[in-house]
Amino acid sequence: MTNILILITGFGLSALAFVAHWLIERIDLVTELTAGFPIWIQILGGVTITPVVVILIYNWTTKSKRFDALAQMSRYVIYELNPSFTQIVTLSLAAGIGEELLFRGVVQPLIGIVPASIIFAGLHTGFRFNKTVLRMYFVMVFIMSLILGLIARHIGLAAAITTHAVWDFTMIVLVKKEIAGSE
Repeated sequence: MTNILILITGFGLSALAFVAHWLIERIDLVTELTAGFPIWIQILGGVTITPVVVILIYNWTTKSKRFDALAQMSRYVIYELNPSFTQIVTLSLAAGIGEELLFRGVVQPLIGIVPASIIFAGLHTGFRFNKTVLRMYFVMVFIMSLILGLIARHIGLAAAITTHAVWDFTMIVLVKKEIAGSE
């Protein structure tokens, strides 16, 4: 995992969002970014909302036997990649900015929160549901996507970007700490 590859992916999704902004008359990404509360309140809101979301989803998934395979997969992926602090920050920012600009800034205004969340979760699983781990991952990502969609709608896109980035960072760090504690 290299920072350059992560940045290319994040910027690629952001670029795709801006291309859609220019091609689709109904999408005004600048308005989406500046709508809602002032940016600094959105960022602060995203930072303060994330711990609540992490506690709810992390506790729910770790206490449910149905999510054991997902927890094992997460530990395996993080163990194998062993991302550095810089890579975790880069990945979190690239995913938060790129995915949210595209899905909450472009797709959601066009088709709504639920359909956008189905597509978002499906892309995270490659639309494969043949294994329990993929079905559970789809459910978790779908729920997180609904939350991000509601945050974008009621607080603002910058809040959704911040929440997504802080979520990714927190979850990767938690899994890394869990792995380090079990060795």
